[in-house]
Amino acid sequence: MDKITVNHYLNTNLKPYIIGNDKYYKLYFLLRYQNKNTKIKSLVNLELTESEYSKLITNEGDLMNKRIKNEVAFVENVIIAIDRAKLPFDIIVFNDFWYLATYPIIEKFQNYVRWQKERSYPQIKNIYEDSNFQELEKIIIELRNFVTDCPLLITDELFYNQLNDNTIKKEIENYLQGKGKIKLWEDKPTDKPYQWGDIIKIEYIENEYQIIDYIIENTIKRPYEVEFTAKIKGNIGDKMNYFRNILNTLSNT
Repeated sequence: MDKITVNHYLNTNLKPYIIGNDKYYKLYFLLRYQNKNTKIKSLVNLELTESEYSKLITNEGDLMNKRIKNEVAFVENVIIAIDRAKLPFDIIVFNDFWYLATYPIIEKFQNYVRWQKERSYPQIKNIYEDSNFQELEKIIIELRNFVTDCPLLITDELFYNQLNDNTIKKEIENYLQGKGKIKLWEDKPTDKPYQWGDIIKIEYIENEYQIIDYIIENTIKRPYEVEFTAKIKGNIGDKMNYFRNILNTLSNT
């Protein structure tokens, strides 16, 4: 592989946010790879003065300094995934990979749980569904607490490509006190034919899932294919296969 260079900087070419006599600029990074350059707004959502930024980048113990370095590694992993996918590198392809790699997992999972709850209530209400929603909402709270404290992340969010990082996976499991699995109640399928006038009785069985696998399945794999393929910019041929190629190579970073 060619050398990957990721340099962060304050984008002073953009109009600053001014407080008193101080000018605050957004953080960007310049990516150089295979003689191609692109400027991208950093995931580390900071607005700083030039003097504040100079102090930040020399302070090894600062959380934002660590997050900037984490973003450099994150970008490098995306480039490695493109190379593994055996695709020619260009900025359009990078943006397609970046779009999926930075998919905000906690935000989307919270939306998924809210949608499930709104769909179920108030028409259907039972102890099994109540139990499921309580368990899922606990996971959301615990993940939000995790991202606030974890020094391995870029922001107070989990991105899709971070769920495929073995170190971060282990940190999540440790934070959840070893609870890497979740048990949920689901409708029990039945082969019994119903007769007219029968009272339909729904039975439930308890299934166990790996938490991270469950989140990925319900935030990306099933609902996201149509959304993502509509946003693809690269001229790669079959869009669905292209999407699956990105998904698979990012998941093996």
